[in-house]
Amino acid sequence: EQQQAEIRSLNEKIKEFEEELKTHAPKGREVDMLAKRFAALYKNISVHERAVEGFANLSEEVKIKGEEIIHRLNEAPDQVPIKRKVFSGKGRETVWEVLYSYNGRLYFRKSRDKGIEVLAMGNKNTQGRDLAFIDKISRRS
Repeated sequence: EQQQAEIRSLNEKIKEFEEELKTHAPKGREVDMLAKRFAALYKNISVHERAVEGFANLSEEVKIKGEEIIHRLNEAPDQVPIKRKVFSGKGRETVWEVLYSYNGRLYFRKSRDKGIEVLAMGNKNTQGRDLAFIDKISRRS
């Protein structure tokens, strides 16, 4: 009886986690479609897979504002309001942070060969993970 109760409890937890994954994790198909969309619409920039996944996790309202920033980076990067330099220094490329829609964040870098590369997109809740990812990338480059 005790084992059966534990099994029921664990099955309930599994269902809760599955529901949470459905609501929070972007579907692979959606990420693929967004990557194709960005590649087709924005020829002057490249969008990293991490940025596409972060974009897919945003709410619809924030996505609109985020895509507006991507459009600006593509058309007139000098007119994008930059909040701050995130990483720069010896042997590292400078990464810039742009704020949009209250708590949305976009991180990009300018490189000679690739032009502008959008590295990550997210919000205040994902900022720590995004910065850790960018730190890791900027050390490899």
